[in-house]
Amino acid sequence: MKWFSRMLHDHRVAYILLAPFMILYLTFNVFPVIFSAFLSFNTWNPVRGLSSMQFVGWENYYYALTDDIFWLSLWNTIKISLISGICQHVLAIALAYFLLHVIRFGSEFFKAAIFLPYITSSVAVSLLFSMYFLHSVS
Repeated sequence: MKWFSRMLHDHRVAYILLAPFMILYLTFNVFPVIFSAFLSFNTWNPVRGLSSMQFVGWENYYYALTDDIFWLSLWNTIKISLISGICQHVLAIALAYFLLHVIRFGSEFFKAAIFLPYITSSVAVSLLFSMYFLHSVS
């Protein structure tokens, strides 16, 4: 156990710096997933509070898997995902081919116009943080 206490002491600063992230991550990512899994085995009216929660086991899953509307919505989701994904990829490949091989004049402008929205947000965030952490600017 000496090595464990020594490791904690050696990495104390790292743990202190990681603590805010871990608290936020656990609060907003891990807890909702675990609580949603717990709720899926219960029936609950949130207006009445936690005391109205009743354990129903696999009944919610049985109800969902035997419901025709669930299967219809699942099938619609799969169709929309496949159709939109295929269309987007085909159009992207066609546009890339068109920009690289067909357009001779102005292709650099179109490449920049397509790529600009992806980089603008990163540049804006980095400028804001650099201004925030810059000590000479009040």
